[in-house]
Amino acid sequence: MRRARSFASASLHRGKDRTKVTMYAQWQNIDHYQSMRQDPGPLPFLQEALTIAKFAPYEVARTLAPAGEPD
Repeated sequence: MRRARSFASASLHRGKDRTKVTMYAQWQNIDHYQSMRQDPGPLPFLQEALTIAKFAPYEVARTLAPAGEPD
């Protein structure tokens, strides 16, 4: 994913009980995200992840910037 067009960042969060993880990835726009999902390059990694995980997409409701910067 790191090399995909318009990839911004990703964070992997692990539950304190170590039974759950969540990946939070950001893209510059939804079209580039959808394009990455159709790209055959990352497809094997996505398929492997889905053998042990559930995919649950979310949408951005609001993004907050640091105080003094525009949201």
